[in-house]
Amino acid sequence: MTAWAPPKCKFFSWLATQNRLWTVDRLEKRGWQNQKICPLCCIIDESAVHLLAHCRVTKRVWTEIQRWTQTNLQMIKWSGCDSVKQWWNLVVDSLNNPRIPLRTLVILVSWEIWCERNARIFWNTASPLASILAKIKEEGRAWVKAGAYKLQEFGILGDIT
Repeated sequence: MTAWAPPKCKFFSWLATQNRLWTVDRLEKRGWQNQKICPLCCIIDESAVHLLAHCRVTKRVWTEIQRWTQTNLQMIKWSGCDSVKQWWNLVVDSLNNPRIPLRTLVILVSWEIWCERNARIFWNTASPLASILAKIKEEGRAWVKAGAYKLQEFGILGDIT
């Protein structure tokens, strides 16, 4: 059985694991105009693995998600990951975590991080951490209603804080 997610989010996660997201590193290779640095932390050049796993803002999101879901996402090992695929496998293959709901959760959180990134680039709006977490929770509720029942194992309908 595989993770449940809307088709666009599954496609996004496939692009991410294939290193095909249009992040700064890929835009630079083509000589295309870009913002040069990660729009979340505004410090380091953006890559897909930086955006989804290494960025200091993203790490704060994942820390809260880990606390909220009471899972061990092995965040201490993330710095050794050189690709989204390697990071993804490390997270979803974590011992003692339910695999299918965890895969769905990783897609959900990664999608919302991507949406926040795009909002900062295209609409020049930056949400605080609490708002990002609230969006994840709200989207998670919608996913459960649409068929991601396994997310309930993480208490997705409960309070984040």
